[in-house]
Amino acid sequence: MIRTFGGAYVGRDSANATWGAHGLIVETCSYACVPGAGYHASVRLYVQDFDAHTFIGFGGDGAHLFTAGTPGRAGNGTVPVLQFGSVADADVSTGAVLSGEVQPSTVFASDGDGGDANRVVRLSVEPSNTGVYLEWATGHIFHNPHSIALHARSGLLLVADREDAQLRLLRAADGADLGAWDQCGLHLGQNGVPFALRTLVTSTGRDLLFVATYDNPPDGQHQRIVVIDAAGIDSAKGIESPCTVLQTLAIDPSVYSGPHLLGVDLYSGDLYAALVADVPHSTVLRFRCSGCR
Repeated sequence: MIRTFGGAYVGRDSANATWGAHGLIVETCSYACVPGAGYHASVRLYVQDFDAHTFIGFGGDGAHLFTAGTPGRAGNGTVPVLQFGSVADADVSTGAVLSGEVQPSTVFASDGDGGDANRVVRLSVEPSNTGVYLEWATGHIFHNPHSIALHARSGLLLVADREDAQLRLLRAADGADLGAWDQCGLHLGQNGVPFALRTLVTSTGRDLLFVATYDNPPDGQHQRIVVIDAAGIDSAKGIESPCTVLQTLAIDPSVYSGPHLLGVDLYSGDLYAALVADVPHSTVLRFRCSGCR
């Protein structure tokens, strides 16, 4: 352990004394997005706090930048203020610098680990870190959208619609739902439900998608992380986009249980899986990506 921060903001609900941050996404900015943060000036972190119903921004040095949503108040509205309902996960596209002007970063959040939001929202993060602003929100069309990943090349979003046992494709530009995508032969439902998604484009040209599944309620079965060749994902083809399973990483339920969310090191390609089930053991697993760099 090197240090901690955020205890005054994360998982805080003074009215109901609840707790429980869920996801965390790291943004490496293309400019000094947190001026004065020294070595960490180009890093922002976003915490998805599903129990306090907030989306929180921090600098890489731990400085609190903003809190979106009302702590402790679940909701699914967009006006006059944005309210979250058990926000679960997010992915980010960092803002570019065009003609010397910094563009806002874009965050896509899956809002609904329980509760009645069950949607995806697109947020704009101002370069000044003054807050986040809603660009669009889907309808309440999912059943526990537990994880989300941006496939940048195609401009599509992948959503792990957990209780519907589906991977769904959305257009990142406007949030249009293209439908369930099942070209990889994962047979979700009978072989577990999708809990976590992450994408990776490597310097060696690989275009990868990682999908973590297991049964819900957890029974130790169908615990796996599937590595998929995502090069065929195409905005024009939509849910007809082809894909190929490259590898399946089985997780022995007698040793670990509950692959819940994933993180990927965009430089090394290494994959991290957070396993949260109490029995037999919760932990973080690291998988090394051979040939990614």
